[in-house]
Amino acid sequence: MGRPRKEKTEEVPEGSIETTTDVTETTYMPGANTSSTNEYHTVLMSYDTHQAARKAYYWLARDGKPLPNGIECPKCGAELQDIHPATITGTWPPQKQVVCSKGCGFKGWRLL
Repeated sequence: MGRPRKEKTEEVPEGSIETTTDVTETTYMPGANTSSTNEYHTVLMSYDTHQAARKAYYWLARDGKPLPNGIECPKCGAELQDIHPATITGTWPPQKQVVCSKGCGFKGWRLL
């Protein structure tokens, strides 16, 4: 139970190696469900994997240095960073302030 689930991403000719990718988010899968109202399939992350990932993030965030978040800057295409990683707004929906890692001047707020 401590390992993330894997989903097949590519089939290769017989005798070759099959590649897999860790999937930990909601993925659009047309035709995965017979219901036309629910075409999304959620692949779950184990509790232990989630806890370890969040602990690692907050351990890095404790010193207040900007951390990359994997979101593309809409202005220049570089990766955005959370300016104050350990700080979340008290608004609804909750947000974090972001800035471009390449210094193009983009600043904004991302939803959590």
